Amino acid sequence: METKKISIFLFLSLIFIGASYIHYHIPKKSIFLAPDAYIYGEVNDTVLVRIYWIGTDSKEYALIKDSNLNIVGLDDFATLKKAGIKETIKYHDPAIKELTFGIYLTLNKTGTYESNVTLIIENKKKNYHKELNMKWIFEISPKQRHPLKITDMIDLEIGFFDKNVSPECIFAVKNIGTQPLTVLGIQYNLSSLQIDGIAYVNATNLSEIENDTKEIGFPAEGLTLKPNESKVIIVHFKEGDFRYPRKPAVIRFKISYRTKDGFYAIPLVYTYEIVPIPTPAQLTE
Repeated sequence: METKKISIFLFLSLIFIGASYIHYHIPKKSIFLAPDAYIYGEVNDTVLVRIYWIGTDSKEYALIKDSNLNIVGLDDFATLKKAGIKETIKYHDPAIKELTFGIYLTLNKTGTYESNVTLIIENKKKNYHKELNMKWIFEISPKQRHPLKITDMIDLEIGFFDKNVSPECIFAVKNIGTQPLTVLGIQYNLSSLQIDGIAYVNATNLSEIENDTKEIGFPAEGLTLKPNESKVIIVHFKEGDFRYPRKPAVIRFKISYRTKDGFYAIPLVYTYEIVPIPTPAQLTE
């Protein structure tokens, strides 16, 4: 009888262990999220572009975390100022790991440049080498002082997007000059994102916006700001399938405005990113 009890115990234990293995075992899989980008800036600006690795392979995670980063294809219009690797996203599943590559670039000279750039991830000690290809467009203007200032903005939308989500780039502008000026609109060159409409709200920063805050359509003639006046501008992108595996996008908008002296443009303070990431099911299927 005792032997039978032991046999039953062992049998049930094996079933439990097997069930646990089936539940917790995740096939090793990893993906890189490398964005196409449009960046408007001024000479000597530093801009940040982020690239992501998400996976379940702990060996590759360790290799990448100890790797060096370099970019080929920037020519001389921009240079790599610094690059770092760290974790910024946490999945609830501890088996899924993430690394963010922070790429800081210095803009060197004026002009418009379109290039296919390659990020090289290399760990020579462990013989690891990975190359990621991206299309980046830069428009660089001379450095100048502006009466228009970007005072607040959302710089990142990342997550498991729904099928018909419509991302929004939201930023606050302020007239810090002594004369009225008119914000004419935004410009960018990235065909993968289409604008559905632009609006503004009567607020000085993003924290003042509530769910019932009324949006006002952006005037066709532009949005005029008196000295020391602020508004929050909302750029609505067209509804589309922003779910993974849609390619991430990075934009640093060109904000055009007019004063009594002429027409000008200023870049957003930060790059704005839309990054669809895979769900745990997509990483483990």
